[in-house]
Amino acid sequence: MNHELRLLAVVRRKKPNYKKGHAHKIFPNLVNHDFSAKKINTKWCTDFTYLYLTNGSKRYNCSILGLHNRSIVANITDKEITSSLAIRTLAIAAQLLPF
Repeated sequence: MNHELRLLAVVRRKKPNYKKGHAHKIFPNLVNHDFSAKKINTKWCTDFTYLYLTNGSKRYNCSILGLHNRSIVANITDKEITSSLAIRTLAIAAQLLPF
């Protein structure tokens, strides 16, 4: 616990009857653990995170991180975690590309 800010971590355990699913499609590992980029907008990473609100509901955040300077290129928060959330986030990031 951070005593100064009174912060606590909440650790949630997986349910005992949890069964891991199978990947729908496996893509080649193009990054190969090289999370750096010499030029801007040449490598992006994405992540989904869920947030619990004070009213007990969940929100899902999809963020795209630029590996050149570690800045957030785009992010969207929604009530559902869907492929649409990822595609909308990518569309916002693509609008920032110079063409």
